Amino acid sequence: MAIYAMSDIHGMYGPLMRRIKQLDMESIKSGKDKLILLGDYIDVGNNSFKVLKTIYDLQQEVGADNMIVLMGNHDKWFIDFLDGYNNDWLSDFRSFTVLEAFLTEAENKHLNNIINHKESGREKTDQIVKFVRRCLMASYGDMINWLKKLPLYYKTEKQIFVHAGIDEDAKDWWETDTPDEMFIEKYPPSKGNFYMDIIAGHVSTSTASGDRNQHDIFFDGESHFFIDGIDSYPNSVRDDDRIIPLLVYEETDGEGAYFSLLENGERILLRL
Repeated sequence: MAIYAMSDIHGMYGPLMRRIKQLDMESIKSGKDKLILLGDYIDVGNNSFKVLKTIYDLQQEVGADNMIVLMGNHDKWFIDFLDGYNNDWLSDFRSFTVLEAFLTEAENKHLNNIINHKESGREKTDQIVKFVRRCLMASYGDMINWLKKLPLYYKTEKQIFVHAGIDEDAKDWWETDTPDEMFIEKYPPSKGNFYMDIIAGHVSTSTASGDRNQHDIFFDGESHFFIDGIDSYPNSVRDDDRIIPLLVYEETDGEGAYFSLLENGERILLRL
């Protein structure tokens, strides 16, 4: 049995598809293996809609028990915007790139008319939110409702997969004592020994390691694996030139090993 884990796709469709092509999706579909995605599917890159739609369609195909899709903070901010609770999301210059990809040509034209109209401030923002929400729910209601219901973590007997982290001070009460916000926004990250292995994204591998050239998985030597490599690249690096780290956990007769699977197929042992 193998578990494959990726995180922080951030609208980068090319890097995602290169990794998907490395996986045996039939083995995942059969339940022999699992694929776990740790959140942040939108923002930053130029193909947020394609990434989200691809992940949604793929999970419908292989099954939610075989492909676990978790919530990230960027996904939650997008949901809160659609629900009218986070209009500040529009202040990010990348937000309209995300929205435009969901809309038809006619809908984008109408959106631009709203943007260019004389109203300003709260009134204009409210119009944008109402219009976009109406369009997205009409065309992609099932996908949006799916996004809203994504779990905050996934656990096995030995591991916790989560976007950002947990309250480790709570020890074996972490499931009940970790605030929802911490699952998706914890910072700074914890390191060191914990009674379960924690696999997380959110914090770039370069930040977690203290090495700005670290783009692959960072293992802290004890219980924490950081797999957000996309955010470790400078902004000047093109989307398609980035590489999404792919963590592999393989277990045989109760004994497990962690690897980093490189794009060229080479496997780097992280821990036995």
